Amino acid sequence: LIPMGSDREKGELRDGEGGEGGEDFHDADTEHSESEMQQADAAVSANLLPIEKNGDRLHIAPDQVVSVHANAHYTYVFNGRDDLFCSLSITEVSRRLPKPPFYRTHRSHIVNLAHAGRMKKSGDAAVVELESQVRRTVPISRARVAELRQQLAAFKARGPSETA
Repeated sequence: LIPMGSDREKGELRDGEGGEGGEDFHDADTEHSESEMQQADAAVSANLLPIEKNGDRLHIAPDQVVSVHANAHYTYVFNGRDDLFCSLSITEVSRRLPKPPFYRTHRSHIVNLAHAGRMKKSGDAAVVELESQVRRTVPISRARVAELRQQLAAFKARGPSETA
């Protein structure tokens, strides 16, 4: 979790981090223009999701997201332990998350395939069990069961490290 507006969110180092012996070292081959750095920061920020936890406004990176579920006009991001409030719509959250590993299983649910366990029937529909610190199941719409099965098999076959 990254505090909103922090140096960490912007990708900046604090004094004493990185670098050798705290010295400033510039090399013409490694310098980047201000606009290149702003574009890189914007790309990183575009994937971060704004959340609230214990009254603090933070950002969460996609690799920390296990699942997302919508509740009216808001969403809740599940990090494996807690449901964290997010003011974005599920459509906007879905747009920001990389595919794969994220897959929209239902109009109100998104899962990270890296945390998807087995799929099982539940009445007329199906659910996917999440592998996380706190166990949870996520519904799969009937129309998406076959596609999710294919996506999950393809994701597991290529391995999670190849999707980042």
